[in-house]
Amino acid sequence: MTVSAPQQEIPQSVIDEIFLSNNDYTDGDKFVPPNESTFDSFDWRLCQILHKRDAGNLIVSPISLKLMLAMVYEGADNQAAEELRTALDLSEDRLASRNKYFNILQSLETKEPNLVMDVASKMFLRNDLTPLSVYKKILQHIYSADLEQLDFSKSTQAVRAINSWVSKATHGHIESMLDDDVVSPNTMALLLNAIYFKGLWRYPFNPDATMTSTFQVSPTRKVSVEFMRLAQNLYYSESVELDSKIVRLPYK
Repeated sequence: MTVSAPQQEIPQSVIDEIFLSNNDYTDGDKFVPPNESTFDSFDWRLCQILHKRDAGNLIVSPISLKLMLAMVYEGADNQAAEELRTALDLSEDRLASRNKYFNILQSLETKEPNLVMDVASKMFLRNDLTPLSVYKKILQHIYSADLEQLDFSKSTQAVRAINSWVSKATHGHIESMLDDDVVSPNTMALLLNAIYFKGLWRYPFNPDATMTSTFQVSPTRKVSVEFMRLAQNLYYSESVELDSKIVRLPYK
């Protein structure tokens, strides 16, 4: 059975707050990815570029980068805005783009007894720059992001404030992300995104079923590793393009 959850639109009350006030998945999954084919094109281009630089294993979160660039796009105009819009495959209708990211963030945020997912974004802006109030509201209401101004000439204090936010956003799992030399008086802005996830397998792996077997690291190298094992009916697919077998392991 296939079900589709309706895509949400930004409530009119949120739009009014920003601009008028002062200035097909099953298993009960709530995340509904965008249907348009162009949404993933940025992700693939990003992975291809990164893979050319390093052919090893890679962990990357394209949605994190897209959120940060979309936040920059909201403050850009003219050529800069057009270049960002093209890179992100965004609609010329800014409201349509905002609806898309608003909907994604709403579907990602989850707090349940067996599942927690927090997506946190923040812009740290140099304290002598003055952001428009409407821009701050767009970040807050559309991207669930905060904006904080810092004195980057005081690098130690600025980095301490940034690392404190990172630690809080990751529930203490990343206590220090930046060193003092990352910022300087010339730093204008830093954009950060953190995704915290904690979940339980819907079909847990029995530790007693773990077995040692051979893992093909590369076409010429094999290593002996421990494999988790599970007997369960799961969504499964094979990709000729990727020469891969894909299995979906749901969380509770």
